[in-house]
Amino acid sequence: MAKNKSKKKGGSPTDDEFAKPSDAPAGGDGWALASDDTRGRLMLFTPLREEEVPAYGKAGQNGEKQKIVVADVVVLNEKKPGKSEEHEEVYVFQRYVQGALRGYIGERRVLGRLQNTEDTTGQKSAGGGYYWELEDADADDIKVARAYLESLDPFAQKGAKKGKGDDGSGGKKSKGKAEKSGKKKSKK
Repeated sequence: MAKNKSKKKGGSPTDDEFAKPSDAPAGGDGWALASDDTRGRLMLFTPLREEEVPAYGKAGQNGEKQKIVVADVVVLNEKKPGKSEEHEEVYVFQRYVQGALRGYIGERRVLGRLQNTEDTTGQKSAGGGYYWELEDADADDIKVARAYLESLDPFAQKGAKKGKGDDGSGGKKSKGKAEKSGKKKSKK
């Protein structure tokens, strides 16, 4: 989150023309969906809702708004699905990814690989460079996602510690050997 570097005392400014990044509402954990680290990664999206936010760049300075999709995103660990990386309330700005998610808001999860594709025509991306999209998952990807979802089941936990009373003591604590030996030493 951005730091408040405002020199003005008393908190928020009286001018509503510009929002301070330090006052931004909660919207994820600061993780960036589209980055070199996520390119080609298998992701499980849970589309939550659409929101209007200030547009990026010059359009945002003019007060224009843009629609985004808000989703919970899991970057699946393909070797150990239970160790996957979870991110809540992620703002999805990439339009082709939004399109893949929008129809499933509140209905279904979406599984796919995030790809960064060169737009040689200049028609798909505003800058004429690269755009982000989701590739359909294959059968192996679906197995990984299912394994991740199974790892979330609280009843399937392995190696859980025993609760009180599971050792036959009825939940009562017994005195340890250190306490008993301490009493013997004090009698001498």
